[in-house]
Amino acid sequence: MHAGINSHESRCDVRKIGYDVAMVHKLLVAAAWIILAVIVFATLSPIGFRPHLGSVSVERFGAFASVGLLFGLAYPKRFWLVLTLVVGTAVLLEAMQRLTPDRHGEIPDALVKFFGGVFGVGISFALNRARATFAAPLLEDREPPTTI
Repeated sequence: MHAGINSHESRCDVRKIGYDVAMVHKLLVAAAWIILAVIVFATLSPIGFRPHLGSVSVERFGAFASVGLLFGLAYPKRFWLVLTLVVGTAVLLEAMQRLTPDRHGEIPDALVKFFGGVFGVGISFALNRARATFAAPLLEDREPPTTI
């Protein structure tokens, strides 16, 4: 075992699956928090700083679906916490817009963000279940094949 590898499982993941599971996890965690920070900035900054990529409702839905997906993949064993964080952030940010002079928080906007977040977390839940189902046989310790 190498000094930099903490567990046998991490070493097995790289050899049998073809990628470093721990590194992918770190990238997902970083991406989730960065995307959430960008969403907070875009939601609470002056309207001129908000990026415009298309339909406002599609942007809202897509942003929260993305953050829900990333958080759900980054924290696969924390489904309820992730769901609460994502939809709670959607509602809280919409409410906080009422405190800014040039923004307006509206219930329909909060609902679009809410459902986008639920959609993203739901997709991550399905992907996590599929990964657990199909990757488990790859990670099982097997005896090497015998030659005659």
